[in-house]
Amino acid sequence: MVIFPEGTRSRDGVLGRFHRGAALLALRAGVPVVPVGISGLREVLPAGATLPHPGHCAVCVGEPLAATRGDTAETFTARIESRVRTLRDAAATALEA
Repeated sequence: MVIFPEGTRSRDGVLGRFHRGAALLALRAGVPVVPVGISGLREVLPAGATLPHPGHCAVCVGEPLAATRGDTAETFTARIESRVRTLRDAAATALEA
């Protein structure tokens, strides 16, 4: 299952606030979350578009994150968000290369 934790595609390329849905699902199902950072997707598939435009994007896939003892949806979401932001930065660097 793929979940975009912001709930929508960015209109300006800036990551928005993460919602807790992915963390809640993972906590309830007892499964890890695989964080992914994507850069350049706004140009390829802008918010509101139904068909992609020709272009380049980069994707960095991280190691699975498992909830730790005592994690709440909020604390787990914060860890997911931190990792996704790091991976997105790595994807942006790869895209520039």
